[in-house]
Amino acid sequence: MPNRWMAADRRRTPLDPRRASRVPWSLMTLLVVLAIGFAPAGRGEGFDEPYVFHRDLRADPAVPRGKLTLLQGTATREGTWLKVAGLSVSQTVLVTLETDQPDSPITLELRKFHWEAPLRRVSTEPNGARDERFRVQGDLYLRLVSQGADQGFVLLVWADDKQEPPMPPVLVPRDRDR
Repeated sequence: MPNRWMAADRRRTPLDPRRASRVPWSLMTLLVVLAIGFAPAGRGEGFDEPYVFHRDLRADPAVPRGKLTLLQGTATREGTWLKVAGLSVSQTVLVTLETDQPDSPITLELRKFHWEAPLRRVSTEPNGARDERFRVQGDLYLRLVSQGADQGFVLLVWADDKQEPPMPPVLVPRDRDR
């Protein structure tokens, strides 16, 4: 008689395999597809990008070559993020930062990806300005951090025209050998 009671108790458990087979497979498939669709990695949102000012480099008639962007803003203690996209390693990039208050420096962080440690971390000099030259492929993230209270700045990002290395011609005239 105790065996019958055990069998009755097993039938009432929610993990009974006979109950699971009653759920339609199409409903289970729909739930799995929805779970994958709402997953952050499925949408490419594995890392939340901070609030970033996207800046495009544009040609300026006053500048003989290259493209630039000019931004005037306020640096905070938490940091002001900027993103410049579409750079090429064959371009020289110049970042110039000037602050309103030379006695209070602003820290400039240059990053390839916003979640990584900065590749360069520099501060404005005693005259309130700083220039950095480098090359980078793809996007560039800049973070401006004020040491004290919010502080005004002017930022210039300039990228030279793409310069392909000079290549000698492969085919030469026959007369050249003589």
